[in-house]
Amino acid sequence: MLWTCSQVPRARFDHALLPQVVGEGRRRRVESLRRGEQQWQCLTADRLVRALAHHVGLGEHAYLPSGQPVIDGAHVSVSHDSTVVVATISGTPVGVDVVDVQRCERLDARHVFSPAEMEGLSVHGERLQATPLQKARSWAAKEAALKRVGRGLDLDPRRLSLHRTPSGWTVEGVAPHASPVQLAALGSVHLLAFVNGPEPVLSSYIPVHRIVLQSHPFDH
Repeated sequence: MLWTCSQVPRARFDHALLPQVVGEGRRRRVESLRRGEQQWQCLTADRLVRALAHHVGLGEHAYLPSGQPVIDGAHVSVSHDSTVVVATISGTPVGVDVVDVQRCERLDARHVFSPAEMEGLSVHGERLQATPLQKARSWAAKEAALKRVGRGLDLDPRRLSLHRTPSGWTVEGVAPHASPVQLAALGSVHLLAFVNGPEPVLSSYIPVHRIVLQSHPFDH
């Protein structure tokens, strides 16, 4: 599995440059988005997926009606928040999610944690307050696990459980077997979660975001 990331540009979005970097179908998708931030996220994701495909010697990618990128001979997953986009490519089904840890402070743990996870917050019968990191970890891991099976968060996250085992983190409730999760910090703000099948995730970062940004006409 290979992954890469890029910051979302902060400049004003210029629609006149779209035909230079994306095809007709993707151009319509970008133009259908209302906010410049969303348009940048969509375009940045497209550039990252294209760079990953090029890096491993695969052809152009297409998009399902849901917006999910697809590449013949590979599996792709994309995630973003307001400031960063992450893309990954693998020979087996893969899911990725990125979250801003501090923004998760607003999440109500009762809407994210399973009963088993809520029980884990109790010490000597007293329930502790979940930290932003704990909530970010649970949310990101579950969304990545659901993305891997093509579902996204159409399942109540409280029906899934994130557990720490001697061999690492796993999510239970998505597949017949627990799904190993790789969690990693992205800078000092974001948390990444990867799920790549029943075996532990082996991932490699490639700095293709440098290629994307250097060839990006919006950066000039």
